[in-house]
Amino acid sequence: DWDPVQKREGMRRTLELALTRLAGGPVPRTVSRATEDVGRERAEKAFPLTALMHSFQLDLRTLWEAVLAEGRARGISADPDFLDGLIRVWEATDANSVEVVDAYRRTERDLASHRTEVRNRAFTRLVLEGEQDPSTVADASTLLGFAENVALTVVVVASVPTGDPAVSRVDDALRRGGLVRHFGWMGDELLG
Repeated sequence: DWDPVQKREGMRRTLELALTRLAGGPVPRTVSRATEDVGRERAEKAFPLTALMHSFQLDLRTLWEAVLAEGRARGISADPDFLDGLIRVWEATDANSVEVVDAYRRTERDLASHRTEVRNRAFTRLVLEGEQDPSTVADASTLLGFAENVALTVVVVASVPTGDPAVSRVDDALRRGGLVRHFGWMGDELLG
């Protein structure tokens, strides 16, 4: 469901950025965020990072082959200046790739953090307001992946530090058992 016009524009902007870097000129504002935009957009669409990196490898290969063909056509493919230029091609496209991956991973972390925050708020509302408000149960259950009309058990444990490995082990065991669950903290109490 990827918009081909948006994809083509992203490709055009990242190629322009690589060529601008290769030429050593100032980066125009119109493409200065091209790699960040592509990384963010692909992460938001859950486009696989490996496929994204493959597309950038294809970009490098296309650019590399074009530069090599031009060097051969001009008879300069063994010239030291030409070989130095090849290194700059590599560096320019590598800089693009690194920036795309950084933006992709940053966006992935932001999206995961946002999902966790939304789920934690829903869980807190479910625990605090669920008995009094059926619409809270419906909304929170949807966000947490719980069936709306089933009994829930809430377990409260005091003084469990955030990141305690025991929580992960319990979560894994419940997951393996096919149980829908959520853990969150209220103050210093762990609720599951």
